Amino acid sequence: MEKLNIMGTMIDMKPPLRLIHMLERPADFSLSLHSHSFFHIIFVTSGTLDITVKNQTYSMHENQAVILPPYLPHMLSSKTGYAQIGIDIEDEPEHYEMCTLLKQTFPTGFHIQNLHIRSDRFDKFVKGSRDLTRFNLLKLQNWAESLVLLFIEEVSESPNNNFRDKFLDMIAHDEEMSMSLAEMCRYLNLSKTHLERLVKEEFGCSAVKYYSKLKLMRACFLLQNSDLSMREISERLGFYDESHFNRFFKKHNGMTPKGYRNSSRIVH
Repeated sequence: MEKLNIMGTMIDMKPPLRLIHMLERPADFSLSLHSHSFFHIIFVTSGTLDITVKNQTYSMHENQAVILPPYLPHMLSSKTGYAQIGIDIEDEPEHYEMCTLLKQTFPTGFHIQNLHIRSDRFDKFVKGSRDLTRFNLLKLQNWAESLVLLFIEEVSESPNNNFRDKFLDMIAHDEEMSMSLAEMCRYLNLSKTHLERLVKEEFGCSAVKYYSKLKLMRACFLLQNSDLSMREISERLGFYDESHFNRFFKKHNGMTPKGYRNSSRIVH
């Protein structure tokens, strides 16, 4: 295989994993036809990657993953440059349940899949690789295995897992309710126009407006049912500071958070 003229990190793992490699490849990158004796999974975390298999080229973007089965010849290229987390996995299904799952989930081998993962999960993974203590190595092993299992789950998920389910699942995982419209698009692998159209059809308003409604509902619940201070609630919901929370709440609810708390609680 050609030597990669890039900066990157490669970490040996315990079976069934072989190697984790976090790489940033420059613009106009290319890698000639090659193959591996193991499963090779690439998670694209930024930029675009073109993969050529059997004379057909597939373009990948951020928050997509591809699995390349053992001995499948392929070429890689990128006009823009890209970053990746790569995971190599042993091809020994008789010894490792994960390998059996891969063969069952990807009977034809090659497959590209959209993933519903927030980018900050990848950031934490990369940061953990910079200090390879025994504890962090164990975390990386577990995280990498979880990432592979998520890939399998995304492919195997029920057809009933429609846009509404995915959108609400995204919100459920965003504890701070702090996602921007761009982050929603990345998480759901949708363009802004497509996302806005689907949200309008499902919820009757724009994505940002619906998100604000849910954020307001969560704020009201905390004001009514907890003794958290205004500062603590503002931090929990991802506001810059308490004054930002006050402005948001008054704009959408017609009164200050403190006024709402005082008026909504029943005095026994």
